[in-house]
Amino acid sequence: MKFLFSALLLISTASFADTINLSSADYLPFYGENLIEQGPVTKIVTEAFAAVGHEVNINFYPWERAETLASECKVDGMFPPWDKPKRRVWGLFSDAIPPANELVYYRHKSNTQVLSDLKSNKSNITVGIVNGYVYSDAFLNSGMKLYEVQSDLNNLRKLARQRIDLIIIDKVRAEYLIKTQLEEHERAQISLIESMVEVSPQHLVICKKAPNAEQKITDFNSGLKMLIDSGRVNQILGEFGLIENEPKKLK
Repeated sequence: MKFLFSALLLISTASFADTINLSSADYLPFYGENLIEQGPVTKIVTEAFAAVGHEVNINFYPWERAETLASECKVDGMFPPWDKPKRRVWGLFSDAIPPANELVYYRHKSNTQVLSDLKSNKSNITVGIVNGYVYSDAFLNSGMKLYEVQSDLNNLRKLARQRIDLIIIDKVRAEYLIKTQLEEHERAQISLIESMVEVSPQHLVICKKAPNAEQKITDFNSGLKMLIDSGRVNQILGEFGLIENEPKKLK
């Protein structure tokens, strides 16, 4: 009841309420067009806006297309990209949307040499990256050779075939794709390197030229805070199996 009262109060005092048009992409299990309720992050975004009186219209595209639409202000914005300087040129970023992406490396099971090369000879390493993703300068300037493909799944399959030495990927996403998309013989060839590469929070980004752009971000942050403070965000993540507190939704 406390959450409901706060939501109603915010709605009644909002400076405007309208439909927010957003682009996004498939990034399972966090968000995706064909997931139940389009995934937990989509649900958080939708409920955060609803808490302050906004409806949300979301369309899914390949990642690069989704970002182009947002950067050119053909939609109000997109969710949930990582906060990088090149995106700050055109976008206003929200507070972090849980959960953060925890990036790790995976290697082929038989490739133990890459563990030594990571410490002392990174120029020997070919690492798979995904077209349209934005990586940190520290990673891009590490000296490793970059091999670009169209999806994380492509990278996992190339790694299983020893076409590349490493991939960089969100740990939860990797576990999901390995379990649901790879053949048993492929799964057996892939090994996690336990050390974390970096943690990248997820955000809503609104095009600076969108109508009432700053107000949209302010409203979203208010709604998101309400969801976090009420425990609703953790409840949603638990329902989808991303934290252990609720029965897992079937995908």
